[in-house]
Amino acid sequence: MARPFALAAFLWAAAILVGSVTPHVPAAFALFAHEDKVLHFVEFALLSFLVYKAFIHSSDIRLARRALRIALLLGLVYAAAIEVVQDFLPNRECSLADLAAGWAGVALVVLLARQRGALRTGRERGRDRGGGS
Repeated sequence: MARPFALAAFLWAAAILVGSVTPHVPAAFALFAHEDKVLHFVEFALLSFLVYKAFIHSSDIRLARRALRIALLLGLVYAAAIEVVQDFLPNRECSLADLAAGWAGVALVVLLARQRGALRTGRERGRDRGGGS
């Protein structure tokens, strides 16, 4: 079950890289103001989700237990690395606002996954005590 998510995470990370190194699209073609910030948020939220799913379904229990931390670390580092790479490209620029948007997407996925895990753990405890649904 982990392989499809791992492959999807790898392909999505490659797509982010390709999109990040291609020449910048002029603002005249943007659909709305700050469209690029929304795209950064979604790009890295999806990447973190795919990484989390790949590791949570790992057959290695140690990796599965650390899936959330791995998704957080990889998402934050990859978003930062993309911005650093863009700083060296002639048609791109490093943007702290883009970095913040990417990190916010990573943070949202991690918080939602953590909350979902806490809810699931609470329900399991309730069943163990004879309560719950």
